[in-house]
Amino acid sequence: MIEKLLTVGWKGRFVSFVGLLIVSVAAWQQLPDLQIDRSDNKLISPTDPGWIDLQRMEEDFGAEETVLIYFRDADLWTTERLKQIQKLTFDLEDTSAISSVSSLLSATNIRDKGDYVVAEPLVDIVPRSAEGIEEIKGDALYSPIMRDAVISDDALSTTVSIGYHRDSENPNLSTEIYDIIEAFIEPLRKDFDVIFQVGSPRLEYEIDRGLFQDLKKLIPAAVFVLIVTIGVFLKSVRVLPIPLITAGLSVLWTLGFMAATGIPITLLTAMVPALIIVIGSTEDVHMLSAYMAGLGESESSNRQSAVASMARRVGVPILITSLTTAVGFIVNTVSEIPLIREFAVVSAFAMVANLVVTVLALPSQLILFGPSKSSIDTKEQVPTGLIGKVVIFVEQVTDRYATVVVTVFAIVLLSIGMYVPDVRVNNDPLSYFQPDHPFVSDANQLADELSGLKIFSVTFSSVIPEYFSTTEGVKKIAAAQKLLEDQELYGKTQSFADIVKIMHQEMHRGDTAYYGIPSDQKDLDLYVQTFSRDDIQAFVTEDYARARIMVRHNLSNSLALIEALNNLEIELNKVLGDEVEFAMTGKNLMVNRAAQHLISGQLSSLLLVLTIIFLLFSILYTSVLAGLLALVPNVVPVVLSFGFMGMLGVPLNPATAMVAAIVIGVAVDDTIHLMTRFGVESRLHLSESDAVRATIRGQAVPIISTSVALAFGFSVLVFSNFSVVAQFGLLAAAAMLYAMISDLMLMPILLRRLRLATVWDIVALKLDRDVLVECPLFQGMSPYQIKKVALLSHMQDFDAGETILKRGERSSGMYVLLKGTAQVQFDKDELTLDLDVLKPGDVFGEIGFSGTDVERTATVVAIEPISVVRLDEASTQKGLRFYPTLASRLHRNISNILGARLVESHDRLADAVRKQPV
Repeated sequence: MIEKLLTVGWKGRFVSFVGLLIVSVAAWQQLPDLQIDRSDNKLISPTDPGWIDLQRMEEDFGAEETVLIYFRDADLWTTERLKQIQKLTFDLEDTSAISSVSSLLSATNIRDKGDYVVAEPLVDIVPRSAEGIEEIKGDALYSPIMRDAVISDDALSTTVSIGYHRDSENPNLSTEIYDIIEAFIEPLRKDFDVIFQVGSPRLEYEIDRGLFQDLKKLIPAAVFVLIVTIGVFLKSVRVLPIPLITAGLSVLWTLGFMAATGIPITLLTAMVPALIIVIGSTEDVHMLSAYMAGLGESESSNRQSAVASMARRVGVPILITSLTTAVGFIVNTVSEIPLIREFAVVSAFAMVANLVVTVLALPSQLILFGPSKSSIDTKEQVPTGLIGKVVIFVEQVTDRYATVVVTVFAIVLLSIGMYVPDVRVNNDPLSYFQPDHPFVSDANQLADELSGLKIFSVTFSSVIPEYFSTTEGVKKIAAAQKLLEDQELYGKTQSFADIVKIMHQEMHRGDTAYYGIPSDQKDLDLYVQTFSRDDIQAFVTEDYARARIMVRHNLSNSLALIEALNNLEIELNKVLGDEVEFAMTGKNLMVNRAAQHLISGQLSSLLLVLTIIFLLFSILYTSVLAGLLALVPNVVPVVLSFGFMGMLGVPLNPATAMVAAIVIGVAVDDTIHLMTRFGVESRLHLSESDAVRATIRGQAVPIISTSVALAFGFSVLVFSNFSVVAQFGLLAAAAMLYAMISDLMLMPILLRRLRLATVWDIVALKLDRDVLVECPLFQGMSPYQIKKVALLSHMQDFDAGETILKRGERSSGMYVLLKGTAQVQFDKDELTLDLDVLKPGDVFGEIGFSGTDVERTATVVAIEPISVVRLDEASTQKGLRFYPTLASRLHRNISNILGARLVESHDRLADAVRKQPV
């Protein structure tokens, strides 16, 4: 059936072509609806309870979405520069898309002026005199509210803060805000030493630009790698268009699927086209390699016979490997992070789409313009060139030094695996970019000279009316703020308590001993009446029932931040008591909290894919041991990947979190091809060592070529504008090489201890009814068990007239005739007597089951083409060692047969004795 499936595109060329055309046109028509999502919202679960807290916070204190325009200039404190900043502020305030603007000039200045205390914006009218400029400069540097928030310690840097409200109906709002701000600040760049904007609009702009640059670079690079790989390993120019056509159609179908389902192009889904070309082409290489082998089977081989041979050779493994690759991607949907879930869905669809396109298109292309001669040279079934040398090396090492190989692997795994606990988690959007990216440099400069770009809030609420206008309430804000500052992790914290403290100090002639919350409620009442609403609206609500501490920072270690806030939560509960409830909120916190989901999602997806592969192999190869052995070479690249991540400091992020499951899903392909080929070879060779040798020789070209292609293909991702994508590419590329080495060095050792029969082979095996019902060897067994015994034993075919046993020769093994008829003969000298005709189900040569070099007493010759199963004690014990019930039944039946033969011999001897004359 699988063979028919792989040839349906050739035999039903017209229907296949029409099907491909219809789906491709439908996908093309969907492309205009394909969206791009540049926001960091995809890093946060839509069900995160933090969204509710964030919404409430913004309703009370204003929009969290802010943009900071950074200025630095040696002549910042001049009338000209300050007027430019002031004019920019006014222009931005007049822009409808912007909800609020604040700057150094509008920051609240609380200062004792001798006869009175001012509490007003720093500047209404920019002074023209040098004395006036110096006075406002001194006020700005004096104020703990402004210092490190809107003015740097050296007084050469400042910021303008811009707020805007999200609009769910306008996905392009952030990039529009970015363009508006850029239009305003571009003319100022010639006057200021440094000027730039940072914030979500800049983040989304840089992601948008990076996505398009990635698509332009990565797809051509992946195509180049594919062409070079096929050209080098398959040595045929004529096959080059074939994988390009299948990959192109697969990319089109995938993009159409994304548009139809509303899944946008994101940082991760932008990788999918390149991955289709890289990963999807590996199955093309396996099929093309099998096609080449089919061309070399005989001198009469042609394209059609080679395609048929290809279907027989790789039909089952191609189907299974495509599905396991899709599984490796789809298991990542267990993640709580939408960015990862969408990538998992799209990439899994892409792998299935590539399978469909390959099945329908590749055989037809081979029939139409495929090579007519094999370009892969072999000598004694060993590939020539470098791959041939690798094959010889693998054979010699795994034959002679199996224990050493296993020991070396164990030592390497333990040595590298010990670094796995050192893997850290980072879900910071800034880490998307390369360390030298201008956006990262700008954000770091802002954090170094002022305070960090990232913001979160600690909000407080109380059921006591106007609680945060009381000394007790404000002191609790101050106590909470001190806990934050004592952690020494953040750039700047700001609250209503800060404003009250500086007011209390200035009301006492600037005496720093009074920098604190007043004990007398009357003093606080006076201060509250002094403040304008604009001064305090960002920190306390109009009814004084809710308050806020705003925290700015530049932390990129997600788990460190979450751990610090968890500890803070414990201390806040102690300090605030029952009168105050609090919440820590902000998109920045939700993004960092999602880092915890990276760990749980990674473990869940990894365990899920390992379980699926274990069950798949156990069922497919009808053995739990086969399932366990299949995991061994595929766990190796996972352990090494995580170990090197811990050793080299590569963080677990939305991209690298998927490496393990994807690597297993892709790397297991070679294991499947090896085990399937071994199942075939083990029925053609009496020795498992010979079967393993034939397996490695037959699979070396596709395994090495596809592994190298995958490694180079993933490596092209290093050219991405995003560091997370580059890290994913390098880790996956290295893992492909680990997997190849593991498969080539460990699998031969493991397979020598195993005989395999796939469930597909068992179902497909056709046996005569007499074999299933009448054969004494299989008495008490189900048809399924009989087929399994046959496939786990040594099956042989003989042509008409060919001798199976020769009287007088010494050999071992007994035989069961499965198909056809054979003649039992007694020959001596020139006399030949036909003794019996064997039919399906008959057993012969049974005396050789438990003996070696047993002398045969009769000759058995095939009357017509026949199939037999050969069993001897050693091979049967090895083949059925993991099926004790089946082995027990088989040995009992053999004992019965031998016992019956012995009784029959005794009876014949007795008859002969009785007939002798007395």
